[in-house]
Amino acid sequence: MYVAFYENGNEKEYHVEDPVDQDRELRYISGIEWIQADGDELEAIQQKYLYGNGGYSIPMPRGQVSRWYGDIARSIHLNLISGRRFAND
Repeated sequence: MYVAFYENGNEKEYHVEDPVDQDRELRYISGIEWIQADGDELEAIQQKYLYGNGGYSIPMPRGQVSRWYGDIARSIHLNLISGRRFAND
């Protein structure tokens, strides 16, 4: 599971292969304060940023659940919603 936490107190849950409403996502991405991922969604982040990521580098916490904050969280989120389906090119 992947969850984006917004500055207004809202949160939105995502799973690999979920359809993405890019207009909505781009409208609200600036409000993301932090994200949390585990399971398949964490694995998708690791695949994008650790293995063949085209030069991107982010801190990769060790463990079964990981969190990122601020600009790093928004950057990861933008990357994961860039396709038609969540965490999928």
